[in-house]
Amino acid sequence: MIGGLTGGLLATTFGPKKSLLYVQSLSIIGAISMGICKESSSYELLLIGRFLSGLSCGTFTALVPLYITEVQPYLLKLRHLNIDQISNFLGSTCPSSWGTWDSQPTGSHLWDLCEHDIRPWRDFWQ
Repeated sequence: MIGGLTGGLLATTFGPKKSLLYVQSLSIIGAISMGICKESSSYELLLIGRFLSGLSCGTFTALVPLYITEVQPYLLKLRHLNIDQISNFLGSTCPSSWGTWDSQPTGSHLWDLCEHDIRPWRDFWQ
């Protein structure tokens, strides 16, 4: 939520292209810190990496449509905006649904109610 709110401020300050480059550096720092947290036995690095990755993902959600509308011609603009929104939806839905199967307690009927809409795909993804 913080990243989505700061995306417009960054775009007006630096422009969409430079803002995307700056936010990508945050994403890389977050990925590196999550990658080295196990070797360094530091859960703080994991939390910092998750925060930076979440901040950059929220900011990308606000900045990418601005950049697409600035760069693309009219006929391609709508197609690329639709692809961006579908990618955002699938990128946030699929990992969360995969994570519920790994953390599901055995014999819990509440989890069956929570994942009723994705249960037909369960065998496909495993």
